[in-house]
Amino acid sequence: MTTYEKGVFAEQLAARFLTNVQNVTILEHRYQSYCGEVDLIVIDPQKILVAVEIKQRKTIDEARYAITPYQQKRIIKTMEVFLCRNPHIDYHGMRFDAILFNRDLTERLYMKNAWIPI
Repeated sequence: MTTYEKGVFAEQLAARFLTNVQNVTILEHRYQSYCGEVDLIVIDPQKILVAVEIKQRKTIDEARYAITPYQQKRIIKTMEVFLCRNPHIDYHGMRFDAILFNRDLTERLYMKNAWIPI
């Protein structure tokens, strides 16, 4: 399995976890704008809009540190674009989560509020 295929598989595992365990509704997969990309955009049962970044690295810690402040800013800006393009979405707040996997996808860490915009 190539690195790209593992990444796609990690995204599928994350989406399945979010829908089956966290009971969210997926609005977008790999949402792209001129600012960047958000792996998943979901809305949870409390109508919180969530941008989910999915990372897979050798270890969970390496995956955690791969979400840099620069990337966080790009995700925030991309979410602003998403909201401008989708003013009809009814939501009561927003947060930024991360789902982290190790290299062989045997470990997963779900981080709610992985970062808070400044």
